[in-house]
Amino acid sequence: MNKNWMEKETEAFAKLFKPNQNTGHCPECGLNIDLDIASYKNGVAICGDCFLKEENNMNQLEVAEEKGLQDVLVFQISDDESVAAYSLEEAKSWYMNEYGISEDELYSNDDIEIVPMDKKVRRGEDEEGSISVQEIVNNYWEGTPFIATTTLC
Repeated sequence: MNKNWMEKETEAFAKLFKPNQNTGHCPECGLNIDLDIASYKNGVAICGDCFLKEENNMNQLEVAEEKGLQDVLVFQISDDESVAAYSLEEAKSWYMNEYGISEDELYSNDDIEIVPMDKKVRRGEDEEGSISVQEIVNNYWEGTPFIATTTLC
């Protein structure tokens, strides 16, 4: 009789304090999570901390994606060429990687100037007339740096 009573109490206790069976692990950090209240990313349950980190990263990406044509500047990085880019560092980095040169071969940061957008330059070696730097940026900007003006032609 005592055993029967003990079994009943154990079952009742187990029902009262039975942990949620709908649990899993966050694939990003490994934390145990309750799938009934978890956040979901692409159909996969993740913990709240990872969800908030993801949201924060998305917000930062949206800010970065807000840069557009109006944010492009043209930097005179050498005697002969200028580069269209969002920043001086982006322009220099792209130019050095593109042409395999060192930073010593470019103007120093103090000597680099921003080319005025209304500056007129020759259209090209085989073309007559001039074009503004702004028109060059408007016509050729595709989201990555490029040579905007050159005297090497």
